[in-house]
Amino acid sequence: MSKDYFEEFPPELILLLSPSLSTASLNALASTCRRFHEILQPELDGRITPELGRDLLLWAAESKPHIVAKLLSPPHSIPPSPTSLWSMTALHVAAKARSMDTAKLLLDAGADPAAEYDQDEYQPLHMAAENKDLEMMKLLLDHGAPIDTQFGRDFEVVKLLLSKGADATVTVPLFILLDGGPPYPHAANLLYISMGLRHPTLEDRYRRFRKQPSTPPRWEGLPLSDGKKKPMALLLVHGASKDTTMATITTHLAALSKEAQYTEEEYLEVITGMLKEAEDAIPDPKIYGESH
Repeated sequence: MSKDYFEEFPPELILLLSPSLSTASLNALASTCRRFHEILQPELDGRITPELGRDLLLWAAESKPHIVAKLLSPPHSIPPSPTSLWSMTALHVAAKARSMDTAKLLLDAGADPAAEYDQDEYQPLHMAAENKDLEMMKLLLDHGAPIDTQFGRDFEVVKLLLSKGADATVTVPLFILLDGGPPYPHAANLLYISMGLRHPTLEDRYRRFRKQPSTPPRWEGLPLSDGKKKPMALLLVHGASKDTTMATITTHLAALSKEAQYTEEEYLEVITGMLKEAEDAIPDPKIYGESH
């Protein structure tokens, strides 16, 4: 059909079609040409219930800020965050999709930057951190997103969180899969975690799952890669305690050294060398910039 054919449709006939069509079909019809869109859009808007509006907001948050803006505004005024706990929010979707325009609209409308969903309690900031999207992280932090210490070891992410006031001295639980009891240590400080030490029991379970030999290759702790050295040095600059890290290692020395295929004396020597390499990296302006 030509464009002229659509232009000749009487508005009254077009409106008579709408009650017999589903919302999806009506939207498809409205998309066929500008004239249909202009006539049918009020009918479509009238069909947006709060429940449908929430679904549309999640759909639009990925890449359609103009629709998000419309849904957030009167007469729809769809809440930017769901009222139920542990639900995916439009802000999660926007952060995951790197949609800055949508995220700004949602935050300005009152979206909760600390909203959590799933049993792992994912926040929008987690999504941005996984993407290494520093611009999105800055936006979320500027709107009050809480600083979570368990984002992994990507250096720029750690650096940004510390610059926003994250506590480098805290002790956090280690994430483990429970299978006949957790491996040890059960908790450690961030410096210990950044060293990437091989944990007893957990590594063995992983090898069994992968059907790998039960005896792992000898763990190589030195020289440090930049992926370990830079975060370790940054944490030390911000007050992370070597003594706390060494206390954890000493408490579980027998198991840790056995897992790494070292004697206890060899293992302690490697650990000491790792900490020294990290300390030696602290004055490096290429890592920390002029402020350090």
